[in-house]
Amino acid sequence: RKLGELRADAPVLIMGAGGLGRAAMATLKALGHDRIFVVDIDAQKRAEAIAAGAECAFDPMSGNTVADIVAAAEGRLFHALDFVGNRHTIGLAMDCLSKTGKLVLVGVGGGDYSLSLAGMIFKPRSIIGTITGSRQELREVIALAQSGKLQPVPIRCMPKDCANEALELLEHGKVSGRLVLEGA
Repeated sequence: RKLGELRADAPVLIMGAGGLGRAAMATLKALGHDRIFVVDIDAQKRAEAIAAGAECAFDPMSGNTVADIVAAAEGRLFHALDFVGNRHTIGLAMDCLSKTGKLVLVGVGGGDYSLSLAGMIFKPRSIIGTITGSRQELREVIALAQSGKLQPVPIRCMPKDCANEALELLEHGKVSGRLVLEGA
């Protein structure tokens, strides 16, 4: 919803193929979008994103990432979601976006991002933040799941007394999908 009107054949760039990025992929796929581009530093997460239906997965450390993404999008990338939220992912997404493109910030990696004011005049793009959706949007996601169109994101369960280990796995990017602590 935050991306605005989105044609089914329009490429969408997803920064981060962790749990939220994978959930966004599943939602986009359930809504009929197939042109999903994923960027992640982890080769395994890129491979899992491709297996889950991403059209392309890019290594942000490759050196040619912006050119590769722009080429894959045929120079027309108007939608990006950042589930990492640090200066590097925001910068990469902004560099890939076409004129009038929109970047939605979801991840809270932190830091700051230097913005060229003249650059925003000559190549206008939008950056918006988001924290959650509305109750109506939640109902729509539930209905999408109940329809069978929304594929589940992988879930790994760990005992609650392993909370420190779970945090370390998250901090080092070693969680594919979601991590749930369980126990009474």
